[in-house]
Amino acid sequence: MEVKVQQNVITDMRKRMRDISLSVSWREIANTYFNKSSSWFYHKLDGIDGNGGVGGFTPEEAETLYGALNDLADRLRRAAENIKAPGETYSVFCDLAGYNTSKQNVLHFLLEKKVTDDSQIDEGLELGKEE
Repeated sequence: MEVKVQQNVITDMRKRMRDISLSVSWREIANTYFNKSSSWFYHKLDGIDGNGGVGGFTPEEAETLYGALNDLADRLRRAAENIKAPGETYSVFCDLAGYNTSKQNVLHFLLEKKVTDDSQIDEGLELGKEE
């Protein structure tokens, strides 16, 4: 990945954020974490200063953005966890390499049923191990 840094300023932040750019309220990020306007933040994302010159995120501002996105990620995870009802089925993903085909079916069955505790998952994994 090419990193553009000019005078210790990160000028390609919009490119780095392209995967989430339409999913995040940058106005909220600007207000909540930087106490700045959305136009200030968008200038930073675009790598320009308020006068149209070269600008961008300083290392300190980049660290603040890093923390803001991690905070948002944690909040999203907590919100997602609140969706589950008690006792509801949840998916478990694992690498099935090392498990033979007939025992994969047993493992799949155990992982798809309602699991009330981790010991049931452990039992399913033990049944699927190659001997």
